[in-house]
Amino acid sequence: MASSSGWRRLLRLPRPDVRAGVEDEIAAHLALLTADLVAGGLTPGEARLQAEREFGAIAAIRDECIAIERRRRRRVNLSEALMSILQDIRYTARSLRANRAFAIAAILCTALGVAATATIFSAVHATLVRPLPFDHPDELVAIYGAIPAQNVTGVNISYPDYVNWRDENTSFAALGMWTWNSPSFTGGGVGEAERVDGAEVTPNLFSLLGVHPILGRTFVESEGQRGNNRVVILGYNLWQRRFAGDRGIIGQTVTIDLRPYTVVGVMPRGFAFPEKGQAWVPFVPARDEVHGNRGYAGAIGRLRRGVTIAAAQRDLDAIMARLAKEFPKDNEGWAANVISMRDDLVGNLKRPLQVFSAAVVLVLLIACANVANLTIIRGAARRRE
Repeated sequence: MASSSGWRRLLRLPRPDVRAGVEDEIAAHLALLTADLVAGGLTPGEARLQAEREFGAIAAIRDECIAIERRRRRRVNLSEALMSILQDIRYTARSLRANRAFAIAAILCTALGVAATATIFSAVHATLVRPLPFDHPDELVAIYGAIPAQNVTGVNISYPDYVNWRDENTSFAALGMWTWNSPSFTGGGVGEAERVDGAEVTPNLFSLLGVHPILGRTFVESEGQRGNNRVVILGYNLWQRRFAGDRGIIGQTVTIDLRPYTVVGVMPRGFAFPEKGQAWVPFVPARDEVHGNRGYAGAIGRLRRGVTIAAAQRDLDAIMARLAKEFPKDNEGWAANVISMRDDLVGNLKRPLQVFSAAVVLVLLIACANVANLTIIRGAARRRE
């Protein structure tokens, strides 16, 4: 026969209130004690006062009894829940052993749906949801060249355009520039030459991103000038692999493209820019740069607080309109293209990932429907029972 707690859980009836139950018990005890004292010759009023004195501090006793009862109920509830779970597991195991074909089909359908969902969700989370590893990433934007008349975006920029954006804008707290390179390391802890992905960056780029080295420092402004640019910042993986994680690397000279460079910093684990870049040197513009030389990767800006991407786009549009009049040969038809840093990093993957997310939800629903159909078929086969 089921216990009262089991029936209460089955029928989802509310349990008695603990405080009310304790107060009823105390009231009953006081009533009995009062009745005994009245039978001994005391008046009802005197008997009641005497009963309360003999009982003790009613409020303290009531609170202590309530606490004890609540602890007991928690233990009982936990025990009942564990027993219920164990019973369900045993019943499920017996059912699956008795119907192995059904069990295998149901497990395979569920595993397919869960595996597909977990895989796609991991990719979507890493690409579209997880915060970027920068300080206040929502303020960061990437800026490229564009030809609106031809619907062309994401084009390399010129250094003079970048200088005009940097010096004339009112929307950015800071603006930096970068371009790709692939330095070749020789010597050092590893004898073989090694070419790594890297970038040339303006001295302010890392502070703009809000990324700080774990050893040494970032570039200073003077190192963005020709003759002062023989310094390098290493990525964590490159530092570990080629220089065995030597913490004394700061200030040492390494050979890059057959020329000596001084190591001034090591970036934190997991940081790479752009994409898998692991070595950075200061960007130094070529002599006699012109607006038409759009050979540099792009710019990165940090918006001022409260400034939107649309406002920054209008700001740069005004600058580009002026440059088109001043330098029609190089700038006519050209514009600046401002996009969020996340959209720049995600690129063309955003729409496919969104489609995959919707598709994988359908896969999970189909898997659940298949398991439900199997259960219905199994139930129909047992109708006579």
